[in-house]
Amino acid sequence: MVPLPQAATPLRMVELHAQQNPEYPYMEENFPSIAATIMAVANLPGDAYSLGVSPFGRVAVKYPAAGNEGAIGHDNLMHCQVR
Repeated sequence: MVPLPQAATPLRMVELHAQQNPEYPYMEENFPSIAATIMAVANLPGDAYSLGVSPFGRVAVKYPAAGNEGAIGHDNLMHCQVR
């Protein structure tokens, strides 16, 4: 199992990329495989059940997609009580 701080590094890289390119289609197309790899390597059972990219607080893509369809478009900044 990878310690949480080490798992956070690749997540931070994805976050920075999404902030710099919030409309960039690469993220939407490739995030599922990126997130699957991060979750497999991090092996964080009970700590992380899904990963998402939320440029400027709005959920753009979520992994796994199944069961998280309602999260797409959610504004985490406007509705911080529901995350």
